[in-house]
Amino acid sequence: MFLLAVVVALPARVTAQQLYKWVDDEGVTHFSVQPPAPATVAPEQVEDASVSLGASRSASLWGTWWAQPASMRGQFLKLSSGSFSIERRFIERAYTRSERIASGLLQRDANALVLTYFNHKAAAKLDKVERFSVMRVTETELELLHPDRVAPVLYRRLQPGNSNPLSVRLRGRWQVLEKPGRIYMFSSSTYAFGSQVSSGSRHAIQEGNWIWEDPDLVLKPVMTLSPMTGHDESRWYLANIGANSIDVVDRRTNETLTLKRIQ
Repeated sequence: MFLLAVVVALPARVTAQQLYKWVDDEGVTHFSVQPPAPATVAPEQVEDASVSLGASRSASLWGTWWAQPASMRGQFLKLSSGSFSIERRFIERAYTRSERIASGLLQRDANALVLTYFNHKAAAKLDKVERFSVMRVTETELELLHPDRVAPVLYRRLQPGNSNPLSVRLRGRWQVLEKPGRIYMFSSSTYAFGSQVSSGSRHAIQEGNWIWEDPDLVLKPVMTLSPMTGHDESRWYLANIGANSIDVVDRRTNETLTLKRIQ
């Protein structure tokens, strides 16, 4: 009952703050809600980096966003109307596991997301309020300036439902013949790359969006759990497409792979 009372008492909006951007004499880019001192940076060199989040624009924020920096590998941010959670996915003993880092109340203003922590692994952050300035938002990418970072953090999300002429032929599970145990699973516009371990279990190492740029299949990672896969996109030349097999050439490594459909 006490928790409910606190939530009801909080306002639906918070006061907007302007976000400033400037480059110092050493070429380092700074972001802050406070402008630099005029003695250090000329006023004309300071930019307004605020992004407007109107009601229609903010609706596109809801969903699961995966952090892209290697230092935040496997961490994702779930946003919905009025609430959020910060979670992490990782591989332990050949199985994929998840843990919740924090959750709480989500508010927005004209250019930021305001998080109030009702649960957090770090006890010092309980009931604390943090402001994440929105630098950029598209259907698949979100840049947030964290309060404890000097540069924005890039997040990406899966964007299902965008079918194309290749979707019907590609949909399903495929095994890489040259690398036994490696499996690709394709839907109409997303993919998952995984491996089969000796116990027979499978876990996804990478998930992302794919697009068709004739004659190339482009894989754009969103989530990756292994430092061996990374977040760089892959571009495959489709040398041959059959009903149950596909021959591709990796544009980056020039490696030829054959994918066999798993019945």
